[in-house]
Amino acid sequence: RRGAEACLLALCEVFGDALYEQVPRLWEAMSVPLAGVGADGAAAPPPPKQAVVDACQLLRRVGARVAAAAPGSGAPFAEAVMEKTLALLEPAFAKATAKDADPATQRAASAA
Repeated sequence: RRGAEACLLALCEVFGDALYEQVPRLWEAMSVPLAGVGADGAAAPPPPKQAVVDACQLLRRVGARVAAAAPGSGAPFAEAVMEKTLALLEPAFAKATAKDADPATQRAASAA
């Protein structure tokens, strides 16, 4: 787990404001399960519950790194990347508070 987290944070540092363009699978892994929209913009089928948990964990790590990059801090994230990442918070909350949400999804989303 620590190695995966270190790798994810390294990707954030290396690619900065091109993170989602250079690592499109990262964006897909977060946006498809949470927002229900595929890479092509079409509606995606309902994701497995574990995919939602995984997406919340990714959002937790990437979101923290992006949010820490406040404007004027010299951090490598553009405003567009921040907005795109933070836009996933609402769908993550909705997934966690849904009537059929399992406890793992609720824990993962509450940490994000």
